[in-house]
Amino acid sequence: MPRFKHHDDNQTSMVVKDSENRPVYDSASLLKIIPLTHSKGITSSRETKQCCETNIIFKAVSGMSRP
Repeated sequence: MPRFKHHDDNQTSMVVKDSENRPVYDSASLLKIIPLTHSKGITSSRETKQCCETNIIFKAVSGMSRP
């Protein structure tokens, strides 16, 4: 299950970790990625991850983060 963090515009680090030292995903990025994936007909989280790693449009929208 993905772990979300509270969005903070004054972040000092790109990698934010939860209390168990696991990386969390930026909720603002996910709110941009999810509508884009559905508009492209992508319903799989694995396919979404692959698109964020390889597709230039997804890279631009996600700010180079990978869910």
